[in-house]
Amino acid sequence: MKWVGSASIGILFIWSSVALASGSDMQSCFDMKGNVSAEKQLECYDRVAQENAGKKSTSNSLLRPKGKTLVGEWTPADTPLAAYKQNFFLITQTNQPNNTPSSPNPANNVPFTYELGHREINFQFSFKSSWLLPVESRRHVLWFGYTQNSFWQIFDNLHSRPFRENNYEPELIYSYRWSDTNEPSSPYLKIVNAAFEHQSNGMSDPRSRSWWRFYIQPGFEFPWGSANKVIILPRLWMRIGQSGNPSEDNNPDITHYMGHGDLEIRDNFSGGFPFFVSSIIRSKSLQLDMGFPVNNLIRDFTNVNINFHYFTGYGESLIDYNQNHKTWGVGILLPY
Repeated sequence: MKWVGSASIGILFIWSSVALASGSDMQSCFDMKGNVSAEKQLECYDRVAQENAGKKSTSNSLLRPKGKTLVGEWTPADTPLAAYKQNFFLITQTNQPNNTPSSPNPANNVPFTYELGHREINFQFSFKSSWLLPVESRRHVLWFGYTQNSFWQIFDNLHSRPFRENNYEPELIYSYRWSDTNEPSSPYLKIVNAAFEHQSNGMSDPRSRSWWRFYIQPGFEFPWGSANKVIILPRLWMRIGQSGNPSEDNNPDITHYMGHGDLEIRDNFSGGFPFFVSSIIRSKSLQLDMGFPVNNLIRDFTNVNINFHYFTGYGESLIDYNQNHKTWGVGILLPY
């Protein structure tokens, strides 16, 4: 019969398209032969093909977006990498460039060379990768995180558009998901992280700046309104591995300006015109970011946000850890 022949050809075609499917799933469909109609057998092969196509699509994704919940952020997934801190590209303007970076260590006082530009490009990329198999039910996970923040004097044509500084920040993070659900009735405490972190600008003296620290960071979510959640991430750190002796330390007084912790607060507002707000507060600095998805204005333009940025205080970069200034910026943030 032509119908049976067409079904057989269809089954062979689907079989070839799902050659990467698990043997047990394919075998179960094959075992249906003679026990069910050809139409039912064809449906089985089609289902296996769709399931494995979905698995293949997930595994081929490189970077998982950050997401809007802490449980989602810190649950391992099939993607090799997950977004960690903010990933952005900004055009910024500062009121006071740091032309002579200083330190209590005389070997780290930078002499004046030329006037830095007030305007530059600041971009950051940040990701993390879990070092355990992606089992969603596992609450204990070890992560490797990496963040790089760059300050580029691209508008300074006279001095060949140099990079003023790059900050490198690798860290090893042990994360425990205290709660495995995002339901409003669940505990507000969602995650607890403990990490060793190194931050350095990778430069030689007198511009070298670096430090090691260990931190603890719980993460809380509080429902607000019908669909919003406010995320609060307090972090307490301790500097390690340095004597604080000005003759041996590039930045012996860094904790005086950077403090011993920070507080991150963020929220995504749903509704007719969604937008996000994020703040990072330290003892002597404040960073604010606010923006909205581009697809509010341009249809089908996803995973990109227009970002408005403001910083005031000390420590926007390592070379500026003890310099007080203000920075305004606008650009894109992805993914958030």
